[in-house]
Amino acid sequence: MSFEKCIVASDSYTKIQALVPTASDRTHDAREGMCYYTFSYKSSAVFYIGNNVWTGSLVNFENRIRIGHVSYNKNTLLDTVRVGGVLPNGERWTEQLLGDVLVGYANASQSEAVMFDVAIKSIERIK
Repeated sequence: MSFEKCIVASDSYTKIQALVPTASDRTHDAREGMCYYTFSYKSSAVFYIGNNVWTGSLVNFENRIRIGHVSYNKNTLLDTVRVGGVLPNGERWTEQLLGDVLVGYANASQSEAVMFDVAIKSIERIK
């Protein structure tokens, strides 16, 4: 995934490589220099990677509110923040700020969550 035309606050990467499961739809969204790649699945699960580590993603905004996590208090690009949970319907979600990368998923079954967690652990920044 290319972040060359995006504002990457730390300038530590221009691309991100990850083992993302094959999706039924992939979109790239860039607004005000903040970029997201969203991978949608037929099951309604969504996986995303972006560079807006200061405010997070709209994908999990309601889930963050539900657990009382209204905003991030990130002080440096080295900070790591992880929030997530299981919804009443059994679907899993997470949003993680891994230094200078935002990553997360929503509407995931338990098996999808396992695959997405593998994808998160595989993230590699490329200069």
